[in-house]
Amino acid sequence: MPFMPQSLHILSAHIIFSTKERQPWLTPKIRDRVWAYQSRILQNLQCNSITIGGVADHVHVLCNLTKKISNG
Repeated sequence: MPFMPQSLHILSAHIIFSTKERQPWLTPKIRDRVWAYQSRILQNLQCNSITIGGVADHVHVLCNLTKKISNG
């Protein structure tokens, strides 16, 4: 049986986005839309979003980066 090299690649990233000067403009009314938009960006980059959330002045994103992105 021939040897088949394999590699497992999982790189998780915790990214924090802040509003300019930490102004609280991410109101509850628009937060879901902002989070959905960020999720679509990750999908377009073929990254797996684990969770996206935040408060009025910042957003947390936890995602797995694809091998293409993490290898630069």
